[in-house]
Formats: sequence, C-alpha cells, structure tokens
Amino acid sequence: MTALTNREEAALERDALVPFLLQDRLEELGAEFEEAAEFTSHVVVHGSLITGQNMRSADEASRAFLTALASRCA
Repeated sequence: MTALTNREEAALERDALVPFLLQDRLEELGAEFEEAAEFTSHVVVHGSLITGQNMRSADEASRAFLTALASRCA
C-alpha cells in the first residue's frame, strides 16, 4: 500500500480533487499512519504488509518486497 500524506496531497494541489484523503480515511479506520518529510522515501514493513509513503518510496518498497519474498522462499 502506498499513500500520499495529507500535506503531500495539498502540495500537489490534489487535496480538493480527490473524494477523500487516504491518510484521513486510514486513520479513521484505526490505522497507524507513519510519515516522513514530504516527498522523501519512507517504507514500513509490518509482517507481510509493506507500505510506502509516496512515489519516491517505490524503489525502497520494491527492495523490501524482494527481501520478504526471498526470506519466505529460503
């Protein structure tokens, strides 16, 4: 899962275009939402869930996925 933070959505001027802000919705549903500085890579691995903060997290999230996959295949 990847989600832009509310601040990143606002910085891209998309906060008024989307039906809801994903960060808000996830927090409403009880998720713990961790964030780093805007538009920096930030990945969290929690069990089999791998999440990235934004598009800059794609590389790091991919590496985390491959690491998780390799550990399960070993």
